[in-house]
This record gives sequence, structure tokens and C-alpha cells, in this order.
Amino acid sequence: MRALQILTLVAIGCFPATGAAADGIGRITALLEDPNLPRDIGPDAPRPETSAATPAASSSLTDFRLSQTYLPKFGSNGFGIHDTDFAAQVALPWTPFDNPLLLKGGFGVHAWDGPAHDSAGRDPGLPGAVYDFYLDLGWKPRPAEWLFLDLGITPGLYSDLRAFTSEAFRLRGRALAIIATSERFQFVAGALYINRDAKKLIPAGGFIWSPNEDTKLQIVFPQPKAARRVASCDDADCWVYAAGEFGGGTWAYERPDGAPNSVDYNDYRAVLGAELRRADGWTLRAEVGYVWGRELLPLNGPTVTPSDSVMMRLALIY
Repeated sequence: MRALQILTLVAIGCFPATGAAADGIGRITALLEDPNLPRDIGPDAPRPETSAATPAASSSLTDFRLSQTYLPKFGSNGFGIHDTDFAAQVALPWTPFDNPLLLKGGFGVHAWDGPAHDSAGRDPGLPGAVYDFYLDLGWKPRPAEWLFLDLGITPGLYSDLRAFTSEAFRLRGRALAIIATSERFQFVAGALYINRDAKKLIPAGGFIWSPNEDTKLQIVFPQPKAARRVASCDDADCWVYAAGEFGGGTWAYERPDGAPNSVDYNDYRAVLGAELRRADGWTLRAEVGYVWGRELLPLNGPTVTPSDSVMMRLALIY
């Protein structure tokens, strides 16, 4: 272990992150900001180059995401989901240690179809839809040439808009470190405070490796991704990729008898996708996938294990 630490330090010293690497790692640190557990952790499309003499305005849009996700209901114990997610981020005028604070506002609608009962035939009493409203305050300082941090807190309301108990208001957060040994290889380590009923904290870690300009490997838990550029034209690139996701979230809701409750939803997803990445920073994405390991865990009620499903998603990202 001591030898590995020494080799890592030597590699860091020999291959410091250049300005190009800093830009790439800065985009990578957009990962894991979705309050329920963000789905996209890159590698992100290159953004337009900006001159150091003419920096972008502090109020400019730095992140935009709009996505539609559909999981059909299969069988009597199926659980159909139709998600609409929107988020936009701007840089605030405050720049502690020359790195701006980033404010992201987000909204989500999750329409649910079933399940009608658990394995014992009991009705879980779930609502037809739940909603997300959140603000994410992030900061991405660079304490050293080779070290980047991604810190953030995300207060939000997660409810069916009928239950406004303490379970509806949740604070989530993240603390991630990216260690760059070179432009092409970075380590990622940290933790995500997801603040679900059944699980509060999960680790995040792995490595990001770009062996060449056409291949991006992001082996980072909980959302690994391997991407390959397959075509290019004057102002756009086409990428294909395989990825994994840990989906779900926690919402407060009102049961049919009027009693307040909250529920965790968890699943695992294997995803195949294609992206069209424009040179101006806009990306159009289409994905299909398989969803398994699904569970609904009401705080006060029967556990439900819906049948497996498939996933289809369209997204527009900047």
C-alpha cells in the first residue's frame, strides 16, 4: 500500500494537469448533482473555448438539462414511471478563492402507474404522481494544480404536494475529490449524502481514463460509463456508450386514508445510448436500458418489489 501511494505521488508530480485537463475535469465535476442521485456523470461534451482575456460573464448559463424518461408497466405487479426532469445552472458573482459559487434550480415530475399490491395482496396506497423542487449550491475549487474538489448542498421539497411533513423537506449533498495524474487519467473519491429513508450516505469513487480522443472510460460508482466517438462532422460528433445507473429517490405522500407517509424507490439500470454533441456545447441524447432490482419501501407500509422493466430516455443537455 505504501508503495502504491509513493507511485501515485510520483505520477502526480510528473504529469501535472494542464489548462486543457482543468477544463475537462471541471466538466466532470458536474457529476452527481441530481438530488435523487443524478444520472449523468459524463464524459461531457467539450464546451466552446473561451479566451482568458474575455472570460464568460458570471451570470451566464453553465448547465442546462431537460429529459424525459419512460419505464412501462409489465404485468399485474408492474410499476410504470414517466419522469420529466429540468434543471438550469448559473454562476453567481461571488468567487471565493477565484472559483464561483454555482446555483442550480431544478424541477421534476414523476408520474406513477401501480403497483396495485405487494406480494401479500396489500395496497401500498401510492399516489399517481410526485414532484421535486430543489436548489443546488455548488463550489468547485482547485486547491492544487492536480487536485479538484466538487462540494455542494441541495435543499429541496419532494412530495405529492398533499403531504408537507418533515419527510417532504430534505437536505442532500456531496463531497468529491478529483486527483489528476495527467490529462488522460484522474482518480475520483468522495461521498454522496442522498438522505433516503433506508440509506443516508453512499460512497462515490473510481477513475476516469481517456486513452485517446475517441474513447472515454469513466469507471466511477454509482454511475459508470464507457463512451466511444464513432463519427464526426464540421460542428458535431456522434458518440455511443454503455452505462450503469442507480435510480430512484424518496418522496412524501398522503395515503388514501389521509395519513402521511414517505417512500423510497430504488432500482438498477443498464443503459445503451447515443449522443450528438455539437461544438457549441449542446448535446442531444437517446437511451434505452434494462431495469431490475426494483423496490418500493414505504416508511410505514408493506415493501413492494415490482417486476423488471425497460427504460427509454431522451435528453437535451448543455
